[in-house]
Amino acid sequence: MMRRKTRNKLNKEIRDAQKLAIGEKIPLSSKERMKSDIHPAKPREMYFGGVLEADACIDDFLGLGYTQALNGMIDAASSKITALYLSEQETTEAYFQVLRKTIENPEFGIPKLIKTDCRRTF
Repeated sequence: MMRRKTRNKLNKEIRDAQKLAIGEKIPLSSKERMKSDIHPAKPREMYFGGVLEADACIDDFLGLGYTQALNGMIDAASSKITALYLSEQETTEAYFQVLRKTIENPEFGIPKLIKTDCRRTF
C-alpha cells in the first residue's frame, strides 16, 4: 500500500502526462510504475555455459500414483536445459547425476558457477 502523498504525486504526473501532444510517449500509470520498480530484472549472463541454475520439480510425472522429482540444470545465459534426471525424491545424488550428465556433454563442459535455491539437499 503506498502512502497518500506518493499516490497523489504519481496521479499528478499522470494528469500532466495526459496533457502531452499527440505522438509523444505517455508514461505508465502509477500502479504499473510502482510494479515495475519493485523488483528490477537482473541482466542475463554473457557467456554460454558459465553459470548454471539447478532446481527440481516434484509431481506425478509418469501417472503412477506417487510423486517423482525432476532435477535439472539450466544455462543462465541462454535458458537452455543442460540435463534432467528423474528420481523418487529431490536428493543430493540426483543433483550429482544431473551435474555428471552436464559435464560429460561436450557442448557444456564444467561450469564456472552453479546457482541453487539453498535447500538442505545442497
